[in-house]
Amino acid sequence: MREHLRRDFNVRDAIVLVMATAIGFALIRFQPFESDFEWHEGVWTATDVLKYIPSAVREFVSPCLLPWTFAILGLRLLRPRPSLRRISLQPGFVACCASSISIAMTVGELLLAYVIKAFVRAAPPWLSSSDKYREHLLDELHELHLDLIIVGTSPMRITYVVTTAWLLLALGKRCRPEPSWIDRSGRIIGVLWIAIYLIEWMAQATTPYQFQHHQSGH
Repeated sequence: MREHLRRDFNVRDAIVLVMATAIGFALIRFQPFESDFEWHEGVWTATDVLKYIPSAVREFVSPCLLPWTFAILGLRLLRPRPSLRRISLQPGFVACCASSISIAMTVGELLLAYVIKAFVRAAPPWLSSSDKYREHLLDELHELHLDLIIVGTSPMRITYVVTTAWLLLALGKRCRPEPSWIDRSGRIIGVLWIAIYLIEWMAQATTPYQFQHHQSGH
C-alpha cells in the first residue's frame, strides 16, 4: 500500500527557514576571507558583470545555501513523513543528505587540524627532537588548514557527492521524486550547489583567456 504522508507547508517550516536565512546572512557578515569586490567606476559592461558573478555567488549565495541545506534535511525528517526507506529514494532528500555529509566531513577535518595544531604547540619537549621539526610540522599543518578552508568554502566536494548520489539513484532506477514543496526544495538545493561549482569552474577556466586578451589590448 502506498504511503500518503506528505506534509503541507506550515508555520513551523516557515520559522525554521527564516532562522536558516538569518544564519546565512550572519555567515555573509562574518566571513573569514576578505571580499573580492572593488568599487567599479564608470559604466558597467557585460564583461564587468561576468567578472564579478563568481565572487557574488561565493560571498552571498553559498553562505545562505549552507544553512538551508541542513534546514531542509531536518524538516524532511520531521513527522508526518513517509518511511525512511521511501524518502531515501527521493532526490531532494538524497541531495540534502549528501551535501550535509560532505559539509560535516569538511568541518570534521578542520576541527581535527585545529586539535592537532594545538597539541603540537603544547607538546612536551621529549615529543620532538628539535625546534626545527616542530616548526616544520606547524607549517605543514598550516598548509593543510588552508587547503581545507578552500575545500570548505567551495562547492566542489558537495557537487561531486550530490552528482554521484543522483547518478546511483538514476542508474538503479530507484529515483522516486515526491510532488511536494520539501522534496522540490531539496532538488533545487542540489541543483544550486552544482550550478555554483560550474560558475566558479567556468570563471577559473576563462581567467587565462581574459588575462591574455587584456595583455594584448595594451
